[in-house]
Amino acid sequence: MLSRVALRAVAQAGKGHATASVAVVPQRNFNDHTRSLDERLKLFKEVTETYYTNPERDVKNFPVETLPDLPPTRMIIFPDSWWANLYPKMGTSGPYVLGLGGLLTLFGKEYILMDHHMSEAYAFAAGTFFLWYKLRDYIVKDTMTTIKETNEANWDAPKAVAKKQYADAIQHMETAIWQEDGQRYLYEAKREGIDLQLEAIYRQRVAEARSEIKKRLDYQLAKETAVKNFEHNYMTRWIIDNVVKGITPEQEKASIAQCLGDLKAIAARQ
Repeated sequence: MLSRVALRAVAQAGKGHATASVAVVPQRNFNDHTRSLDERLKLFKEVTETYYTNPERDVKNFPVETLPDLPPTRMIIFPDSWWANLYPKMGTSGPYVLGLGGLLTLFGKEYILMDHHMSEAYAFAAGTFFLWYKLRDYIVKDTMTTIKETNEANWDAPKAVAKKQYADAIQHMETAIWQEDGQRYLYEAKREGIDLQLEAIYRQRVAEARSEIKKRLDYQLAKETAVKNFEHNYMTRWIIDNVVKGITPEQEKASIAQCLGDLKAIAARQ
C-alpha cells in the first residue's frame, strides 16, 4: 500500500503536469472555424485521398487505423468470455463464487494484509461501486447525448444541409432540363407563327401585285377603248362629212321629194 505522502506527491505531480499542459496547449473549439461547408468537404476529400485511399500508401505495413470492437465485459473489467468458459463446469454463479473464494483465500493466506488502511480502501471501493451502479446510466446517457449532439452539430447537420443543397441543385437542374425540353416545342410554335406571318405577308403582297396588275390592265383596256372610240367617232364624222359634201342640191331635192312620196304612199295604205 502506498503511504499518504506518496499519494500526495503523485497528486501534486499530476496537478503540475495538468497545469503545464493547459498553459502550453491553447483552448480549441471545433465550432469556431471560418471555413465554409464546401471548403471543409473539399479538405476532407483531399485528406481522405492523401492518407486513406492513396494508391501509394503501404497498407500492409501501415494499415488504416479503425476503432476496435471491444468485447463485452462483466463488472467493468472482467471479460465475458471467462463466464462463458466457466459456465459449463460451474454454472451461472460459479465465476462469482470462484472470485469471492479466491479473494478470501488471499486474505486467509495473508497474501493481502489487513491493516487500518484497508477499511478506507474497502469504503472507497464500495462507494465507487455504489456510485457507478447508481449513476452509470445517467453518465452514459449524458455522454451519449453529448456525443450525439456533437456529431449532429458538426457532421450530421452539415451533411444534411449539403444533401439538401445538392438535392435542390439536382432538382433545379432537372427543372432546367425539363424547361429546355419545352423550349423545343416553344421554338417550333414560334417558327410556325413566323411561317404564318410570312405566309400572310406573301399573300398580302400577291394581292397587292394582283391589284396593281389589274389597275394597269384596266388602264390599258380603257386606253384601247378610248382610242377605238376616238377612231370610230372620227371615222364616222369623216364619212358623214364626206357623204354630205358629195350630195348636190339637185340630189338633195330629189331625195326629199322621194321621201315625201314614200310617206304619202304609206299614209294612203294606212
